[in-house]
Amino acid sequence: MTDQAYVATCASGTTCSVGVTAKTAATTQYVAYVGAYPTDDSAPPPNEDVASPVVEVNWFSVGIGLTGSSVAHINDPVTLTATTSRNVGSSPFYIEIYDVSGGIGNGILKGYCASGTSCSISVTASIRITSTYIAYVAPYGSPPNLAQAQSNQFAVTWINPGQ
Repeated sequence: MTDQAYVATCASGTTCSVGVTAKTAATTQYVAYVGAYPTDDSAPPPNEDVASPVVEVNWFSVGIGLTGSSVAHINDPVTLTATTSRNVGSSPFYIEIYDVSGGIGNGILKGYCASGTSCSISVTASIRITSTYIAYVAPYGSPPNLAQAQSNQFAVTWINPGQ
């Protein structure tokens, strides 16, 4: 670890926790130290007694795209592809694609992938309708409440042949 900086210090107790965020996709490593209170920004702290194992946090970004047109004939399949900036395979997260036409809180899982940086699914409709989709990077089946990243909404309209 080369660029080290303090995220938080705790003066007492047996637990010290801090929330962290990232504005861009990245991998960040964290270590907790027990030692004397730091007098500057050097790490590890003076008189280090013990250090935790390194914890690696992967920050994701996700986008969804459509291969083909956003307009299709009824019963014709459309392929949706969600892409991430990081491989989800070594994380506890999945790339999931939901139909959110009934509202984001009422989304229907249409497909998912447990590894890789992209996930493609085929969707179709048997009636004239516009369906809206969102991709998430999240623990399986949890979006949007535990999503680590969310794509833009993408609409597909199915029309009658000849239109």
